Amino acid sequence: MPTVDDLVVSVRIDETSNLGNLQKQLTALVGKKGDKQIDISDLDPGLKRDIALIKDRIVKFTPTVLVGENVKEAALNLAADLRKDENLKSVMLQRYNISIDKYESFIEELFNISMGISKMNSDQAKGFIAEMTKFRMISDMIRGDRETLVKKLTRMKLEAGFHEKIVDVFREAGVKLLSKPPMFELTKKSIGKSFDDVIEKHQLGEPEKFPALMKIFNENTDSLKAITEAYKYIKGEVFDITEITQNMIENDKELRMIIVAQVASALKKSNWMVEQFYKAGKSFFTGKKSFAVKGPAYLDTVVHRFSKEALEQLGLEKIVGDDIDKAMTNALSEFKTVAGKSEVSAELLKRMVKQGYDELYFIVEESTDEAKNAIEEFLQKEEHKDKKVGLYKLLPRAVEKLLGIERNLDDLEKSARASLEEKEEEDEEKEEEMNEVMALLQDLDDISSDIKEIEGESSEEIKKAQLEESRQLEELMKAMGELKEVTDDTKAEVKKEDLNKDPTRESGDGG
Repeated sequence: MPTVDDLVVSVRIDETSNLGNLQKQLTALVGKKGDKQIDISDLDPGLKRDIALIKDRIVKFTPTVLVGENVKEAALNLAADLRKDENLKSVMLQRYNISIDKYESFIEELFNISMGISKMNSDQAKGFIAEMTKFRMISDMIRGDRETLVKKLTRMKLEAGFHEKIVDVFREAGVKLLSKPPMFELTKKSIGKSFDDVIEKHQLGEPEKFPALMKIFNENTDSLKAITEAYKYIKGEVFDITEITQNMIENDKELRMIIVAQVASALKKSNWMVEQFYKAGKSFFTGKKSFAVKGPAYLDTVVHRFSKEALEQLGLEKIVGDDIDKAMTNALSEFKTVAGKSEVSAELLKRMVKQGYDELYFIVEESTDEAKNAIEEFLQKEEHKDKKVGLYKLLPRAVEKLLGIERNLDDLEKSARASLEEKEEEDEEKEEEMNEVMALLQDLDDISSDIKEIEGESSEEIKKAQLEESRQLEELMKAMGELKEVTDDTKAEVKKEDLNKDPTRESGDGG
């Protein structure tokens, strides 16, 4: 059974097992580093190339079989052990203010690794397993080290997975939002003369409404706030950013007028446009030609509006900054596994200083004191007096429990064990096929020896031996090809089964 030390340093194989025998055969064939040259000096050059190719394929194939599944097995064994450690649970809950939900979120990630559905790559997974072994010793750590370890493990779970979970729980709680929406920056240079005639037509045709719309976009640096205010002015309704579509805009002259007003304002100052309005403008007013804009700037999340009920269901814990107002619409939010000073400062600079947004709410699983200080210092500056920034804490698994949608750890463990058992059976089949290949290679070595022994004999005998060698090589190449096909098909099938194995996990769109 692999240990974490094995995963960090090497993969340990039982010398008496089939894999151990295979390792010995490979070492004898290609050397410890795969650089050993087979003595085939008397063979035909074409046969030399064939054998070198076969050796290369075996060297490349073998680590995939030996390393990949050991990571999954180690993650499963560690998760199972931690679940049984009642003393560790007691220590965390009673002394160190680490919730059972936090503990279970780490174990859930181990199960994700064991089933191959984690967002982590192989190296990241190995690192997470290594750090989780330290978690067992948390009772022996000083407070600062404990907090550092928890934050490190939280950060290692990766922001992509955290974002997906937060989007899922928000939507389950009834919060409407856009995940990763694109925004396009309009400038005088990017617009060119595309809208000159259209702008003049609206100025003459709507002498009251059009100037009022232009004023809204001129006075608001926050594009989300500006489009919301413009929509309310024209429609008399709250703008639902999650419902608007390009087709709706193209078929509504009032919405098209909002585009023209925003473009006219951008002739004086840069202006960020929501994707649906940008695409409609490109399609309707420029003959489907692109504006000369750079690629889109993706926001993290735009929350349409919070309700009192949703806020209660989510259980958001305010850490510092401004309050979330249930009446606010289209609020810009950033989701972070861990918010440190660098993450917070970078987002404040990008979103509020460079892109001009007035409101920004951080939703995080963990934060540092330096992050809180950075927000307080930002809000105290005179040039930011009209800005609103809030830092809130939320643990996805805790909210999932409140909503009744958490993934049951018993079910996850059963699924992970079943997945690995199936994989072991498939690996045994691969081992058998690999042994067949190695037997063929041994036959090839025997033939090479025979050729050397019959030197000096008639050329007819040598030709017969070379023909037999060619036949053996053909069989070997065919076996290697079949082995590769089986391996590729198995990997694809196992990955598909892993992803579909847990029916309790609902798939969020995350974007």
